[in-house]
Amino acid sequence: MIPPGSATVMLATGAPLLAAAGAGLLALPWLPVALLALLAMVLSLDETALAQTWLSQPLPAGLLAGALCGDAATGLAIGLPFQLVTLANLPVGQTFTGEKVAAVVAGVGGAVLTGHALPQLARLAPEAAAGALGWTLVAVCLFSLAGHKIVQIERSTHFLWMLEGHRTLWDGRTERLERLQARCLAATALRGLVLCLLWLTLMVGFWLPLYALLPARLVRALALLPLLAPPLAVAALGDLYGWRNAWRWIAGGLTAAILLAWRL
Repeated sequence: MIPPGSATVMLATGAPLLAAAGAGLLALPWLPVALLALLAMVLSLDETALAQTWLSQPLPAGLLAGALCGDAATGLAIGLPFQLVTLANLPVGQTFTGEKVAAVVAGVGGAVLTGHALPQLARLAPEAAAGALGWTLVAVCLFSLAGHKIVQIERSTHFLWMLEGHRTLWDGRTERLERLQARCLAATALRGLVLCLLWLTLMVGFWLPLYALLPARLVRALALLPLLAPPLAVAALGDLYGWRNAWRWIAGGLTAAILLAWRL
């Protein structure tokens, strides 16, 4: 049971953090933020509801978000590893995990708009630059997992709404189905917009400033995360197709990536 005074303590400590995060978002140029929010809306619809062009996958979503902010290379650097990690996690039915669109768009947008893009990272030591990229990837993964339950609630709500469409079998009013479909599409677009702005707020006001306070040992560990993406992709595909001992692929791929990075 939560102690009676804990809510007051949480509000007292959390309110300044939220205020600082909101101030960080308001300090960003409004046009790129508006374009990122619009992109998240469109790609959230594209993921399962509309054209399904697969531009909502992490790699193209990251490239588009980076291009809107003037740095497609950073979008590639963030979208590609996350695409590899989630290669077998396709948004089909109830089998997928996470919400990827808003997480990737906010992660790329936050990195570029706050000076954590590749050109700025190139001025740092290689380990610090790789650590900053790994730190951003951790944020994208956490945002994706946090949005999973929201997507599940949204889809359950869609199902309840569409049950009203059964009445059309009795009265033949097809406009009811059109109205219900429009309501579902609006809910999906709103979810993409709200999550994008929420993750962008946390990214700009809390997550990225926190990187400067991390201990050196943690930064070294974060620098290895981008190297984990290829072996994780192989392991994910192996699990998808029923291969066993996928951990061997992860260990072997990581070893090869580290040796390659050391040689380069």
